[in-house]
Amino acid sequence: MKLTSARRRCTAVLRDVEMPNPFDLTAFCDGLASKRGRRLHLHPFCPSAAGQLPCGIYLSVGDDDYIFFDGRTSPLHRDHIVLHEISHMLLGHTTDRGLLDTVGRLLPSIDPRVLETVLARTSYSTEQEREAELLATLIGGGTAAHAATTKRGGDAESGPILDRLHTTLSHVTASQYRR
Repeated sequence: MKLTSARRRCTAVLRDVEMPNPFDLTAFCDGLASKRGRRLHLHPFCPSAAGQLPCGIYLSVGDDDYIFFDGRTSPLHRDHIVLHEISHMLLGHTTDRGLLDTVGRLLPSIDPRVLETVLARTSYSTEQEREAELLATLIGGGTAAHAATTKRGGDAESGPILDRLHTTLSHVTASQYRR
């Protein structure tokens, strides 16, 4: 998939997504859950405690969506991981059946047969991963621009840093699509 078609698809998805202003990840997740009529649960995990795990996992089970993320990373990275997994959800990406073993280590009490969607962030080598990364960057980019003009947590100096980070990551994501 070329970057232009992926960007068009992501932009179309964003038209149907309500963004809180100012952006707040909890409010964003609550709004998505309400709109979708499905509960959305965010759970940190410690990768070293569970063996080799991706930094983010999205599961769909019954009326619930679960997002697991590396609980030891920075708040900025954590939010991006969550947005990446939400992007898989919004884009309707299909299950990666190879992840059932990973899910079994995280949630041994869940029968893998009840899982409707299982996706994890391990690399950016597939179209689904690159598309989810693009959508997460677009969502995060809109919020980074807003964060740069407001004082979040009293840190007025973070705006230029977030702008540079967004510019750098946007370029990296875009170059992935040119392959």
